[in-house]
Amino acid sequence: MFWNQEAVRESYLAKGLRFVGDVLGAGDFVCDGEVEGRIEIDGLVQVDSDGKIHGCIEATEADIAGVVDGDVVARVRLILRAPCRLKGDVVSPELLVEPGATILGQIHISQQEAEAAVAPENVTSSVVP
Repeated sequence: MFWNQEAVRESYLAKGLRFVGDVLGAGDFVCDGEVEGRIEIDGLVQVDSDGKIHGCIEATEADIAGVVDGDVVARVRLILRAPCRLKGDVVSPELLVEPGATILGQIHISQQEAEAAVAPENVTSSVVP
């Protein structure tokens, strides 16, 4: 059987695994382990409750329930699920925050798709109930 790149649509880092380096690509990426580095995915980045990211995330969509220490840019939507702990700035046109999820950083909501940029310095901190 030959490896078909088109058939590979999702990547998974299992609990107990640690990856040091940048994760770049297309398709979906699910993290239940630990990544130390930048994640840049043309697709969904999902960080499960046991997942830990030490670096920035840039993706089409992000769904985070674990720990992220870095900025998050989601071009379409960002979902923060309990017990998420995000320490970094957020840029996304749509943000959903469940009760029990925490953010320490600035939030920038754009009406258009978010560009690959950190929130401007003149944006004031927002609290989402």
